[in-house]
Amino acid sequence: MKFPLVHIIFFSIALLALQASISDAADFVVGLSDISVSPSTIYAGNAVTIKTTYSVSSSISAPVRLQLLFDGNVVDSSYQYRSTGNYDATFTYTASGSDVGSHTIGVRARIYDGDVLKDEDITTKDIQVNALGGSHNIEITSITSKKTADNAETFPITVEIKNTGNSEEDNIVLSAKINGIVYFSSPFAILPGTSTTQTINVQAPLQSGNYEITLNAYNAYASDTGKTGIDVQGTFISLTLKKTAANLGEWVEIYGYATRGNYASETAVSLYIDGVSSNVIPTRENGYYYTKLKFDTPGSHKIQVMAGGLTTSQTIYISAPQTQPAAAPLQPGAQEITIPQGNYTAIIIVTGESQYVVYPQAMSKANNVSAKADKYNNFSFVNIDVSTKELDVMQNAGNLLKITMTNHLGRNEIFSVSTDFDQKWTYAPEADVITDGGKRVFQIYFNPDREGTFAGNVFVKQNGNVIKTIPVSLFVSPRQTEMKEAFPFGFALSTAKIAVLAMILAAAVLTLHFGLQKPKALEPKTFAPSGDVSEILKTMSSLSEIRRSPTEQNIFYAPRNKIII
Repeated sequence: MKFPLVHIIFFSIALLALQASISDAADFVVGLSDISVSPSTIYAGNAVTIKTTYSVSSSISAPVRLQLLFDGNVVDSSYQYRSTGNYDATFTYTASGSDVGSHTIGVRARIYDGDVLKDEDITTKDIQVNALGGSHNIEITSITSKKTADNAETFPITVEIKNTGNSEEDNIVLSAKINGIVYFSSPFAILPGTSTTQTINVQAPLQSGNYEITLNAYNAYASDTGKTGIDVQGTFISLTLKKTAANLGEWVEIYGYATRGNYASETAVSLYIDGVSSNVIPTRENGYYYTKLKFDTPGSHKIQVMAGGLTTSQTIYISAPQTQPAAAPLQPGAQEITIPQGNYTAIIIVTGESQYVVYPQAMSKANNVSAKADKYNNFSFVNIDVSTKELDVMQNAGNLLKITMTNHLGRNEIFSVSTDFDQKWTYAPEADVITDGGKRVFQIYFNPDREGTFAGNVFVKQNGNVIKTIPVSLFVSPRQTEMKEAFPFGFALSTAKIAVLAMILAAAVLTLHFGLQKPKALEPKTFAPSGDVSEILKTMSSLSEIRRSPTEQNIFYAPRNKIII
């Protein structure tokens, strides 16, 4: 089918009109916002950053040309297609020595329909380019570093340094000094008005504690100093055995703490038995760990724990099964137990209120063995002495009960005391560390507000666990405020009568003291006699006045008049 020429010309004119109508409807419009320039102070040689935003209104994608102007001259440009929306634009211009002085910097945006310019906008800003001169100055503007570190840990320190002078600073070096040791960075340069960030690695000291770190940025013309600090938190690890001797197949409980500094803890403790890895024990938030062990071979075994590069150990003795010896004939009137000769130490014996803690362990053939020769041997104990168990206190006047503890455990431990008396008139000191072989006196202050006789207990604790309970009686007398001339019985007291009464009272007190006073508790001591354990058990069992513990074979209770070992 053929169209007449007149029809073709008509449709061509209509199409051109339609395209013109669409182009007009697109409404090609471009607009710019204010520009920002950095740095605010510009020196010759500085790289200047110019930023702005521009908007486009166009229903079709149209070409947009952006131009950077320096005193009206185009020094940079970009070209892209944009439709309706908002866009960012960034240019960089490096000022040269010939640019020193006042200038106008700007950005021009133009939008086109094909090759036809449809719209344009321009925004400008006045700047000052300064000459490099003789002003030299640098500043440390920020220091970023961790607050805590482990012993000997290497950690980074990040320092921001700004050139606040009008000269380029080169060959700058950053140094960091900690605990007398100085670390250095590689040389670097900073242009005037600009900043740079440098990172330097330092090593924490081997000893725990708080350390100051001094940072110094310097060259031949300028310098600045800043300071920060680091808390070096070392690991502390302890190990406690609830018993240092046991039988084959018997459970042995162990516990301790693995802490890092004052507030952190190790997450786990590695356990070794006789040098062989046995288990990994997780710790609680406070670093406390606990587990139970069994041994299937008799003899001495080394229990070792490790955390944070530190280790500590204890030795336990495991006894082979023994048949209970038959009871020997009674020995009437026996007052002393004779230990037969042999290569063994003694056993646990409890006499009255004193506890003797000495465990059986094979010894060398040497006649004299010192209990303090090895701080990790089995002669470990805590010596606890109380000043009195019957404390006389005057109402509202107060008195002190002194508890002396000596640490013979072969390691540093935390000890404390507490009571179950009325807390309103009782003061106990805070927990404290007693070093190996050290002694500490804990004083509990009682200040009752009423008279009478009160019974209670004092608890001695090691690492928060009660290791001894001491019964104590308080005899509280009313407080005398003044001496009256006449008693309510109706007769006056002369000086002579008061003296006679005082003598009678003193005699009564002495009588009560020597006649009614309880026998003083014996001091806990450590013994290392030679003797066969089975023979000791046999002899102990033969005495009718000595009673065996129903739960522990090698614990006995004896009257105070018996001499044990």
